[in-house]
Amino acid sequence: MICNKVIEDTHIFEKKNKYIVDTNVLLSLYGNKKYNQQIETNKKLKKAVQYYNRALAQKCTIYVPAIVISEFVNRFLTECWNEFQKKNPGKKLDKKKDYRNTKHYEKDCQYIKEVIEKEILSVLKPISDDFDKLPLNQMFKLDEDDFNDRLVIHIANKNNLYVISADVDIKKIKIK
Repeated sequence: MICNKVIEDTHIFEKKNKYIVDTNVLLSLYGNKKYNQQIETNKKLKKAVQYYNRALAQKCTIYVPAIVISEFVNRFLTECWNEFQKKNPGKKLDKKKDYRNTKHYEKDCQYIKEVIEKEILSVLKPISDDFDKLPLNQMFKLDEDDFNDRLVIHIANKNNLYVISADVDIKKIKIK
């Protein structure tokens, strides 16, 4: 089944509607400066953020699965790692040995944890991915998209949720 509930301009936001949010929206709103700046330069992302804000304004329930939080953390930490490298020019650094064992990494992780707890989970509701019930044969058709996108669509389809995302490929994903 293709997810036919990816938000578009004609969508009407009503309190009864339920949504699931993709990582790109959370990163642009709650990520570091690089991601925040993308809202102004990426039209699809700007629209997705507007949809997210409209859903919040209507007091709609917006869900977030663990896979989206995991992707948020990993991508945010990658940007922190990139900044750490810029502060150490000319040095060949190893992410695990030279970054993860530092106070800088500890501080970055604490900051990300606070963002998730205080800003994201204060407005979004966690939702189970029911990994034990996933149609794995459908989940691993990764030639055109990725596992995380397929999982978000599976959760949306299973729970009759609208998808808020700036990922144009997400509309094409077919999962039974």
